[in-house]
Amino acid sequence: MKFDMSLRDEVLGRSKAIGLTDYTATVFPRLTPVYGGDGEIKDIEISYPMDLRKQMLDFKHFFDEDFEEQPRICPDSIA
Repeated sequence: MKFDMSLRDEVLGRSKAIGLTDYTATVFPRLTPVYGGDGEIKDIEISYPMDLRKQMLDFKHFFDEDFEEQPRICPDSIA
């Protein structure tokens, strides 16, 4: 990954000036498909599990060597 170091330094300086920490963790909402009788997605349910540890473990597959073969959704989120 390449990025502009001067821009990085500017962002860090501004963040420090307003009291933000260097690192932030965000728990994302979980989007779960709701399937109709025909097997098509009819709706999306949004939940907020608020479990950073589990979220990081769920996202782990994005960094595995066999990334392309991994599922794109968490197995426990399939309805």
